[in-house]
Amino acid sequence: MKSGKKTGKKKPKKEERVEKKQLNRSEKKQRVIKDVLVYIGTVFFCYAIILTAVMPKKYDIKPGERSTYDIYAPRNVVNMVLTQKRAEEMRNQIQPVVVRTDISSEQLNTVTDIFMSIRNLRNEMAGTVAANRYDIPGFQSGAIAKGDIPVGIPIFSKERKFLDDSLASGNKLLESYHIEVTGTSLEDIYIYASDREIDQLEKSIRDILTYVYEHDIFDDNLDTFLEFADIRLRGANIKGHLDDIGLKILNLTIKPNCIIDHEHTKMLKDQAYANVMQNNKVVINANERIVSIGDIVTEDIYVMLEDLNMIKDGKTNYYFYVSVFLITVLIFVFLFGFYFTVIRNIKKGNIRPDNSLMIGSIIILMLAIARLMPSSYFYFIPIYTVVMLLTVLANERVAFTGHLVVILCISFMYNWDIPFMVTSICVGTFTVYLMKSFKMSRSRISLCGLIAGGLNVLVLFAFAMYYGWTWKDFGLKAAMIFLNGLFSAVITLGFLPVFEMAFDVITQFKLLELINPKQELLKDLMSKAPGTYHHSLMVANLAHQAAEAIGGDGLLARIGAYYHDIGKLGRPAFFSENQRAGYNPHDRMNRPDLSKKVIMEHVEYGLALARKYKLPSFIDEFIVQHHGTTLVAYFYHKAKERDKEGNVKEEDYRYKGTKPMSVEAAVVMLADSVEAAVKSLDFSEEELTKEKLAAFIDRIIRQKYEDGQLEYCDLTFADLTKIRDAFVEEYNGYFKMRNIEYPNGNGEDEANNSGKDGDNASK
Repeated sequence: MKSGKKTGKKKPKKEERVEKKQLNRSEKKQRVIKDVLVYIGTVFFCYAIILTAVMPKKYDIKPGERSTYDIYAPRNVVNMVLTQKRAEEMRNQIQPVVVRTDISSEQLNTVTDIFMSIRNLRNEMAGTVAANRYDIPGFQSGAIAKGDIPVGIPIFSKERKFLDDSLASGNKLLESYHIEVTGTSLEDIYIYASDREIDQLEKSIRDILTYVYEHDIFDDNLDTFLEFADIRLRGANIKGHLDDIGLKILNLTIKPNCIIDHEHTKMLKDQAYANVMQNNKVVINANERIVSIGDIVTEDIYVMLEDLNMIKDGKTNYYFYVSVFLITVLIFVFLFGFYFTVIRNIKKGNIRPDNSLMIGSIIILMLAIARLMPSSYFYFIPIYTVVMLLTVLANERVAFTGHLVVILCISFMYNWDIPFMVTSICVGTFTVYLMKSFKMSRSRISLCGLIAGGLNVLVLFAFAMYYGWTWKDFGLKAAMIFLNGLFSAVITLGFLPVFEMAFDVITQFKLLELINPKQELLKDLMSKAPGTYHHSLMVANLAHQAAEAIGGDGLLARIGAYYHDIGKLGRPAFFSENQRAGYNPHDRMNRPDLSKKVIMEHVEYGLALARKYKLPSFIDEFIVQHHGTTLVAYFYHKAKERDKEGNVKEEDYRYKGTKPMSVEAAVVMLADSVEAAVKSLDFSEEELTKEKLAAFIDRIIRQKYEDGQLEYCDLTFADLTKIRDAFVEEYNGYFKMRNIEYPNGNGEDEANNSGKDGDNASK
């Protein structure tokens, strides 16, 4: 589309355009608020429906009493009392983790050191006795019985002093090893015991230590091994009081060689407990009997029933309500995110509404139907109604999302039945594709339901083989799920007109009904204003081709073109396409201001007719927007010619409508202007080439653009070029083999003075 120069027409003031855009932002904000409120309301309604479905029946029973009911689990539930008991048993079965250290060599070395010290002192004593020729009866011979120092050694003798000093040194030596013995034991080991007896004592101690350290010695069993050592040592027939000192040495050297790793042991016990609590719970499966009539209600059963909220006047498990609410919200979060990131970003200019209230109503309706269905027949739920309704009333993306949300909610209501959920998701996704292909015909919705039912049976058969169902079980479910598809189609056909009317939704079905020539308004237009009727048909052809060329809804544009001029039924003779040759009522009035008023009134009268015949609201937009705020140029210039004082104002001769807000409405405006201008051309022998026609149409489109009529419909220059080319192609077939000459040498005057465009209704 070439930019061109301005033709001098006054553009709308900048302030007016800014005010309009601010209004649009305000409307968008209000719409977002409405959508959020509808979303929240839908979530709470669905939560209430789901809660009533999953809420179990309550029973009046007490612990220790006999049950008067057969009670079945509404869902999988864990017997926490028995599970905890089992977990404790597994915890207690874990043996302590033992860390063993080999200290036998160290302790035997200690024994060797002790006896080496004792022998050294004994050898020193023996050397001293021999050197000084002390008379000590039985010295280190082992021949004298145990007892005090032999009688006959005077108290103040040198022998007595030697013995006392030696015993003091021997006692100090043993104390260095933390061994405390009696005086008698000291006399035995240093004075009376023979070397052989000392060797025997050491050997017995070493044998006992070697044997003991072959076992695991802990702090708590240390006394047992000390008692064993005492018995073994005394059984070795050690003479005198040597066994006493031997026991002292054993008490010193027998120590625990094993310790328990309490931290590691606790970790293993905790793991065993957690493993039972997580992977080995005592589970009662859904629909499994918890307690039978006559059974004693034990504490664990009572606690389990409380967890299931099945005890009348019992402790309420609020986690159940919270969990149901959170699951419901999480399911709908997907719909919320998808709605505001994908659906809300549908191409601008498509005036087909994505009604959030309608989407929420369909979801709630489906959940209500599912709730009323008996639990044993839930395979019969007409789940594909959501897919079919939303595909027709909205679009495929909305249908898929809504269907997925409903499937998850219904699966939640029926204990997450895997075959039902997977079958419904798979077949529902394919049904979206089927509906996209079949939605042009109501009769094909039944075929879509039949195909969906057949696919249901095929998918269910795969699950029947996997789970090993009997033919009887499979046959019953297959019959229900097959009828599911047909029932979905029946409900869709029944509710579709209701939703179309209640939410004023534009569907392909409604568009096809409106395009039917038997529509009462179209019949009136054909009989009372045939020129306008044929003009509308030509505008419809142009608009359809142009809308599809720029990615708009061609059928929607065609319907808008059919009805955009129905207001001319009020006074059809005042419009040039309906006038007989030589007769123009505007000439008789001879009042440009009155003629302008009559011409402009066809918009208001068209709105009145649309409401009278209950036409969809989107047609109102085409009626109001197809002239926008354009100037009734012919009568404006005529009024200026008569008014020598300059009192004629341009705004008084502009339509009071709304500028096109969608690409379809803009295309109808351009097609209306082009059709009127081209039709008013006079033909001559000069051939009308495509290049000349394109230039002519290009000027008409540019005039609308420069007049500010296209500023709200989101059309680019590339789109305007495609629209022009589509118009040219449509006219190329119409003018084929015909010769046409531009009047006045150019088409711009015709575009400005065209009677059909409302600028000159009489010419």
